[in-house]
Amino acid sequence: MEERLLPRRPGDHVELLCFSSTKELRLLRKEARGRGLHPDTAVALLCERRLVCTELEKLGLASAQAEVDVAAASAEPRLGVGAANHAYLRALHNGDPLERASHAPLGGEEAAVPIRLFERLEHTNVLAGRPPGTGELAAAIRWETAAIYAGQLMGEWAFRTALTALTAAPNCGDRSS
Repeated sequence: MEERLLPRRPGDHVELLCFSSTKELRLLRKEARGRGLHPDTAVALLCERRLVCTELEKLGLASAQAEVDVAAASAEPRLGVGAANHAYLRALHNGDPLERASHAPLGGEEAAVPIRLFERLEHTNVLAGRPPGTGELAAAIRWETAAIYAGQLMGEWAFRTALTALTAAPNCGDRSS
């Protein structure tokens, strides 16, 4: 029996959020469809990664993003990956032929986002005026994959990875220079 693909992270509860940036949503949804990824999953992943990057910038730690990207590209499972997470990872990396063949409209203002991101996204439209950059969705998928491998959420994994990179840097605690 074939394992069912899951279009979103297991355990995520979602709510519809209205975005004012319909042009950016359309572009992201189009890219997601090409990958066979559920459009709302693509929106959630890209937004969550942008939220983390924005926080790193606010903290003056934008350079740590490169370290997080490197860590995501080389991540391997530390824990066993359960069946539900495995099905979700397959959907992220291989896509779903039904999503690729979908004729659902790409327009619209609403996207289903995880409740854990809802309020932050409601007050910070990280899509407005910023269409998805080349490779940005792929980077968000790598971050999500690394987080699942570590048994964490994307933001939690990214901040821990950034902190680890910063504390491993020479003169980390020395602010006198």
